[in-house]
Amino acid sequence: MRNFSNINNELANKFEQGGVLSNIGVIYKDLNNYNKAIIYLLQALELKRGMNDKYGEGNDLNNIGNIYSLLGQDKTSLA
Repeated sequence: MRNFSNINNELANKFEQGGVLSNIGVIYKDLNNYNKAIIYLLQALELKRGMNDKYGEGNDLNNIGNIYSLLGQDKTSLA
């Protein structure tokens, strides 16, 4: 049986992992490597959705939308 401290540690680790993945995605975006950026941002988005982190989810969706806009795929960025 898992205790509360173990559950808190697991959530903290996932939160940190999501943040790191988002940061890597933003760095790749800044380096104009949009394909890699989207890969990392989608991984971060999946983690944040799993934790019901609406703020983090919104940030990742915003970054993904911005990348699609930079690629000239405005319809995809709005989807």
